[in-house]
Amino acid sequence: MEKSTVSNTPDSDIIPSEDFEPGLDSTSKSTLKDDMELPKWQLMALSISICCGLFLSLLDTTIVAAGLFTIGQDFGDLESLN
Repeated sequence: MEKSTVSNTPDSDIIPSEDFEPGLDSTSKSTLKDDMELPKWQLMALSISICCGLFLSLLDTTIVAAGLFTIGQDFGDLESLN
């Protein structure tokens, strides 16, 4: 059986270079703020999508929930509506 060797080098011996930036490679000079900005059209599309989703949720909550009693009456099954 072979024994595996483990390096006894503590993590404190590893020192990053002076121009080290976490999350960026050495060829990229952009800042994190530049990477997080959305173009205006993407922001508008995201806003419209969220508004449409909230509108559909509102319709489900108000119209469908209010109509369930009438639907149950038409089918003659009021016991299963709780």
